[in-house]
Amino acid sequence: MKIRMGTAAVAVLAAVEIIFLGSIRYGFTHTAEAGTAYQTPASVDFGNSFYSRSYIVMNIPLHEAQWKGSNLPRAGETIYLAAARDQKGVLYIKWAELDKPEGDYIITRARSIENGIVYFDIPFRRFYVTPEEMKKLPVSELSERVAAEDGTTGRTVTKMKNHVEAFFRLKDGQGVITDILINGVSVKKSFTTFGDSAAVSYAGAEGSAYAEGQ
Repeated sequence: MKIRMGTAAVAVLAAVEIIFLGSIRYGFTHTAEAGTAYQTPASVDFGNSFYSRSYIVMNIPLHEAQWKGSNLPRAGETIYLAAARDQKGVLYIKWAELDKPEGDYIITRARSIENGIVYFDIPFRRFYVTPEEMKKLPVSELSERVAAEDGTTGRTVTKMKNHVEAFFRLKDGQGVITDILINGVSVKKSFTTFGDSAAVSYAGAEGSAYAEGQ
């Protein structure tokens, strides 16, 4: 009897997991196909395990917004970011609030709030690729930095050589990155060419370099 009950419990848990994973997959696909198209400046997170992952992590430099409303959020509380596009389709955050706004929005969590400004992280950062696509990734275009003079301080700093953006779809508060744009051109075009990614040196923020490769 106990064995039958244990088997039944395992079956129920397996069914729940299948339903849960199916709902996640459906939500991902539905957002990628039916969501509103946006793009935003971004950079690729090149970590030590970069080539062992099935996705590329994108750093999206949107971390703060004007808070709307008298009730302030607690750290970790769910908030809504009112999203909009400029004439080029680039994302900007109009404000953040506790209630779901009209139009497009992003669901995330508040990290902190100070002087009417709420701080947060964009929750979607992964662009999924296959191992074959990873090998054909144009790493140098995504990572190469050049020296330039800072117009304010006069100091020499490094900046990205190419303009990199994350292209994503947004629906019901959820976002899915569907492409990476390099100077406006889809990175997916590199997936249809031949050749493996080579080891490349990346310049750090202070001009130092470190090696990354397969």
